[in-house]
Order: sequence, then C-alpha cells, then structure tokens
Amino acid sequence: KLTGTTSTPGGDVPISDGTVKGDDVAFNVSMSFNGNDVKLIYKGKVAGDEIKFTRQREGGDRVTDFVAKRAK
Repeated sequence: KLTGTTSTPGGDVPISDGTVKGDDVAFNVSMSFNGNDVKLIYKGKVAGDEIKFTRQREGGDRVTDFVAKRAK
C-alpha cells in the first residue's frame, strides 16, 4: 500500500488507491478545477534513484511523462 500526498500550486493533495508491486508504482489524485472534479492517474517505474512516471486524466487521451528523482 502506498500513501502520501502530491504537491500542487494549490497545496498538498492526498493520493488514493496507491500500490507498489515490485518496481511498479501507481496512485490516483482527485482534485477540483473551476468546480469540475478531475481524477489524475499516475503510473511509475522505479529505476535506481528515480521513478519514471506517466500522468493521465481519467477518460483523457493525453499522457504526460516526468521523472521524480531522489533528493540527495
């Protein structure tokens, strides 16, 4: 089970449905933009000191790639 928050310009937002299976990480974030509820789906793969993530809006087709690096 994976728990925690993501940082956004509007503040920290709790993650939900977090899982870790081997090197795979996944979680969801629910937010509200201009009165519209939005669910973002994150999927990542751990590789050394970083996680390569994809982020996609539920029901959307646009996928954003980014990398999270371990702080040293």
